[in-house]
Amino acid sequence: LGIQNSWRLSANYRLPLAYPDFGLAGITYFKRISANLFYDHAYVSDGKSSGILQSTGIELLFSNTYLNFIEIPLGIRLGYRLPNDLYGEKGLFVRLVLGQF
Repeated sequence: LGIQNSWRLSANYRLPLAYPDFGLAGITYFKRISANLFYDHAYVSDGKSSGILQSTGIELLFSNTYLNFIEIPLGIRLGYRLPNDLYGEKGLFVRLVLGQF
């Protein structure tokens, strides 16, 4: 599919859940746990067909420092792809989020 025209609208709401402030044997140190609620709405067109794509969900995000040296954010994204006009895909998806804060 060669996309010729598209636009996207996205809404996010990030909120802190906890500041655990603890470590595990010098391997990792947990600084913050937060959540991100999201909704994405996009219009895509390839000149012959067009459609609306939508998804919504939540991310659980952990801000960690590893080996007391490097900070590597880690999280999990649980989302739901809403029925759409173009691809016919819908349903639940789970993804690992690494380094995106």
